[in-house]
Amino acid sequence: MFQRLVCRCPLCQVEKHIISRLEEDDSLQWFANLRIRVPSIGTFGGMSELILYAHRAGQDVDKRRVCDDIYAALLRRLSSNENAELLQGLLLRMLIPGLHRVSTGIAVSFPGLNREELAQQLVTICLQLMHSSGILRKTSYVGASIIERTKRNTVRWAIRQYRDADREETSIVIDDLFESSSSLSFEAEIHLRHLLERSVESELISVEEMTLLIAYEIEGLSGEELGKRESLAPKALSHRVRRALDRLSRALKKTQRLPKTPSKEPSE
Repeated sequence: MFQRLVCRCPLCQVEKHIISRLEEDDSLQWFANLRIRVPSIGTFGGMSELILYAHRAGQDVDKRRVCDDIYAALLRRLSSNENAELLQGLLLRMLIPGLHRVSTGIAVSFPGLNREELAQQLVTICLQLMHSSGILRKTSYVGASIIERTKRNTVRWAIRQYRDADREETSIVIDDLFESSSSLSFEAEIHLRHLLERSVESELISVEEMTLLIAYEIEGLSGEELGKRESLAPKALSHRVRRALDRLSRALKKTQRLPKTPSKEPSE
């Protein structure tokens, strides 16, 4: 079976166990039967070919659409709890490069975390999301959505660990948070997410507005992409985002903690 070059981190050790399980005879027979039942994977000769395709899809639109169909089909079967262990293993193998990037980023931003606990939490959250109604409803950017939501929820977990340990790193650092005109650093992403969550708790912005701001400022989606994803006209989207940013800016300026406004606004 195709094996991605793995390191010695705990997440890669989990992957090695999954690889061993998927190479067993009953697993290979299971996949052969799965190819017959699921048309979207019928063109792949084996698991290794499918996994390699998923790992190499990247920004290729056509490959991403093929993978979307595959993820959606496998997740539907997973919801029936039929061969759940093998299905989860296959899905994790397809998603592992993205999960590894998330794990590395969080480990750098939260150096005090136990790496084995981080890997375990990451996998647990990812598996839970595979059964979530929000993911099951998706028909596009399925894999990317699982990775993004896994990152978001794992970061929340990591912040809670630091809060419980009363570490200085949990203080909300928002000075110059929006200074960069290109992309936010991973650590800045964490603080921005935390800031937006607190803004929702204080009813400064709505959950829907937080979702739009995360998609625009962190995920880097354009106004056009966001409009398609949220089924909003460009002008309506621009108005909602700017209105939320204005409220955030006014509130933060009152506390004299954020003298600058966000670096970008969605184009109409």
